[in-house]
Amino acid sequence: MKTIQELCVNVVVVENEKKAHGKVYSTEEKKALSTTFKLLFTKDELREGFKFCLEQMNNAWDLSYDGAVAFGEKCTWTPKDSVHYTVTNIIMYCLGMKTFKECQDNEWFEYMMTLIEEYMIPQNW
Repeated sequence: MKTIQELCVNVVVVENEKKAHGKVYSTEEKKALSTTFKLLFTKDELREGFKFCLEQMNNAWDLSYDGAVAFGEKCTWTPKDSVHYTVTNIIMYCLGMKTFKECQDNEWFEYMMTLIEEYMIPQNW
């Protein structure tokens, strides 16, 4: 059986292939992926997959921010710019969390920082 990280990466690879052909996951496909995640993985495994995706998104944001600052520009990165956006939202949905898709305007930044603090920063720091 694949690990949740492998399935997350596979979802990203398939989505990138779809985008190369001008397509995206349909609502039905997203629902099927959600069902698959729920059937294959426990809540703890889903949380591990979420942490993996969140880390990938945070790394992408860091790179974009650092690049913008280096050139004296404003960072315009949002979660939608991440290749992990869809799979992250699917896992968040499976966990009963508010998704990035549900965030209004720039609300995503504060929400993402809260999630990073909760899921990625060790509690014993």
